[in-house]
Amino acid sequence: MLFSPTLSFPLTPTAVKIERENLKQFELENFSRYSIFELIENRSDFYDALLIQLWQEMGLSEQQGISLIAVGGYGRREMFPLSDLDFLILVEQTTSPKIEEKITQFIQFLWDCGFEVGNSVRTLEQCELEGKQDITIATNLLEARFLTGNRPHFDALNELLKRADFWSKEDFFNAKVQEQIERYQRYHNTSYNLEPDLKYSPGGLRDLHLLYWIALRHTGEMTLDGILKSGFIYPSEHQQLLESQEFLFKVRFALHLILKRYDNRLLFDRQIKVSEMLGFEGEGNRGVEKMMKRFFQALRTISRLSDILIKHYKAHFLSTDGELSIHPLDENFELVNQSLCLRKEDVFLRSPDRILDLFFYLTKHKQAEIHSSTLRQLQIALESLTQKLCDIPEAREKFIRLFNQPKAIQRAFLPMHQYGVLTAYLPQWQGIEGLMQFDLFHIYTVDEHTLRVMLKLESFLAEEEAESHPICHQIFSQISDRTLLYVAALFHDIAKGRGGDHAELGAEDIVEFARLHGFDRREIETMAWLVKEHLLMSITAQRRDIHDPEVVMSFAESVQNHVRLDYLTCLTVADICATNGTLWNSWKSSLFASLYDYTSQQFRQGMN
Repeated sequence: MLFSPTLSFPLTPTAVKIERENLKQFELENFSRYSIFELIENRSDFYDALLIQLWQEMGLSEQQGISLIAVGGYGRREMFPLSDLDFLILVEQTTSPKIEEKITQFIQFLWDCGFEVGNSVRTLEQCELEGKQDITIATNLLEARFLTGNRPHFDALNELLKRADFWSKEDFFNAKVQEQIERYQRYHNTSYNLEPDLKYSPGGLRDLHLLYWIALRHTGEMTLDGILKSGFIYPSEHQQLLESQEFLFKVRFALHLILKRYDNRLLFDRQIKVSEMLGFEGEGNRGVEKMMKRFFQALRTISRLSDILIKHYKAHFLSTDGELSIHPLDENFELVNQSLCLRKEDVFLRSPDRILDLFFYLTKHKQAEIHSSTLRQLQIALESLTQKLCDIPEAREKFIRLFNQPKAIQRAFLPMHQYGVLTAYLPQWQGIEGLMQFDLFHIYTVDEHTLRVMLKLESFLAEEEAESHPICHQIFSQISDRTLLYVAALFHDIAKGRGGDHAELGAEDIVEFARLHGFDRREIETMAWLVKEHLLMSITAQRRDIHDPEVVMSFAESVQNHVRLDYLTCLTVADICATNGTLWNSWKSSLFASLYDYTSQQFRQGMN
């Protein structure tokens, strides 16, 4: 052990509390000296030594038919300073009152020491019955690790857990994936909240645990190295997962060291302290920005690989009903049971522009998803790129084509961001990936906010939006080519984080993009104006007296024509709604509707 506790005999709660505090002080002083895996292992060893000694002192080691077993995170030896102490006391039969009293004293002692204890006392039969009824209990039991007591009894538990009638691989997989779906919904299906939960947010530790659990049920392996050796993941995927896991472990360990009560949320004030502990430096918020950018990169990696490996497992290890339905799409793609597959593995390597075809077909086939093998080939191709995709003429045509597809944002651009294609396409995108926003309004990173603006624009087409956003619904439904507005939304915040006026810099970026992609002069001027003035309507409506004719005239002169007014109105409303779900209300709706009507009336009357 890195830290050698001095555990008195007999143990007392006071003495244990002192040693816990000494351990925490050791970790604070040596946080940068040792690897995070060494610190976690050291803390797990401390708990093991403590519980085994306490077990002996309580006289429980003298009982033949009883065992102490670590479960859950403790079973994985994944212990952080504020982690719960989860264990199972496995008994052969109904215990006597004397043994029950000893067990009660054992558990109460740990509570008196200040531990958060998660404990259960069960027979093998109870483990089987309750495990079959509750997937959480089943999962905890699968991670069981023997500490002390009756070893053959523990081995019998392991044999029970391996039986197909306990939880079949398919039922276990489906139950854990359903848990993930429900967890994602609680976090609005995004990793990019400015104050994320590093355990439960999409891409957080729970997604990593999900891979462990599926592999554990399938192969019996409990570590990333073991999962790699089993062939469940590729070496490159193993390395990416290991690096992401290491960083999340560091952040969580540091967070637990600065908190007094268990929590996994990276709130703004905590981000400052954690970034300092991890050695991120810079003026103002630069240290936090650097840490959070790295943090969101880890979440994105875990989320992406979780998606790939879940699809891979489902396709290769679970039973499928019926025959394969294969529908060729072109010489490079085919639809196999609603999964988009490559007809030749090296398609993306030979012709990188074909990457855009993949997302085009996603928009053409509403029920389709991307096959895991295709996603793996996509990642290989992206890592092999020697130029940005936008430098390839064929790719530029296909990129612009996407904007006119049905559900283009939801079906193409969201997954393009998820799998790293937007970064591979746009030179500026990497600058806003995982970029924090330190203000009172935004709750998402810049890249996530941008996509939500585009998604909100797309939602204006839905009939149900006619009531909540009547003007935007009418405008957007009547626009024949929505490409200009989507591209403006894509670029409206793309220059954030560079210093200077992000609207002016973004306008310069969109001009360069538009020229490269063949837009005409009028279209370029419109898009550049929208990006440069994307805050104009919001400022005018909320900070000026819109009932003053001079204010309306000044706004109309800046806008120049009704087409720009329509575009700006849609962009402004989408921008506000995508900033924070609580910002848009009936008062603002009325305010913007009035400004829109007054300006429309001004255009009808003329500008003189």
